[in-house]
Amino acid sequence: MEWKHGTEFPAEGVRIDLLFAVDSGRVAKFSINLSALCGGEALDVCRVDTAHGRLHEQKFWQAGEPIWLEERGKADYSREFAHYRKLVAKNWARWTRLFKEKKKR
Repeated sequence: MEWKHGTEFPAEGVRIDLLFAVDSGRVAKFSINLSALCGGEALDVCRVDTAHGRLHEQKFWQAGEPIWLEERGKADYSREFAHYRKLVAKNWARWTRLFKEKKKR
C-alpha cells in the first residue's frame, strides 16, 4: 500500500490536506481535511475520512461529532474519495465562513 499526500491552498488562510493510501490501483483509505488559519493557528473546519475503519465526516461548526456514513468499511473508497474531494472543493468557502462565524460567538 502506497500512501500519498497533497495540500491545496484555495485561498489565503485556507488549506485542504489530502492523505490517501492506494492499493492495487484503488483508494483503500483516505482523509480529507479542510482547515482555516485563525490567529496563527490552523483549526479544523471539516474532515471526512476512513480512519476508524469506516467512512465518516465531521463538520466542526456543527456538533463536531462524527457522522457515520456507512455501517462497515470496505476495500475500495475510490468513488467516495473523488466525490468528497469535489464536494470540499465546491464548498470550502461557505464552510470556512460558517466555521468562522460560529467561532466569533
